[in-house]
Amino acid sequence: MGLGRIRTALLGISFEETTVERRGFRDPGTGVREHLEKVGRHFVTGYNTALEESRASDLARRLDASPAAFRGFTYEGAAMA
Repeated sequence: MGLGRIRTALLGISFEETTVERRGFRDPGTGVREHLEKVGRHFVTGYNTALEESRASDLARRLDASPAAFRGFTYEGAAMA
């Protein structure tokens, strides 16, 4: 098992953590809930990707592949990792 996989296994965040129900929030309605959960998924993607990648160039390539509208959240997640 590579170092990135070990870091992800120990410190990774599950996408389940991005749901309104799991976070304990009142359901704001379908459209708002879907948007908030999508933002959360992009944050978690960035976070977990940063744990997986050891080279900055590989990390940047993967983060840049996220949709432009959510890229900032992806990078924020990576920075938190």
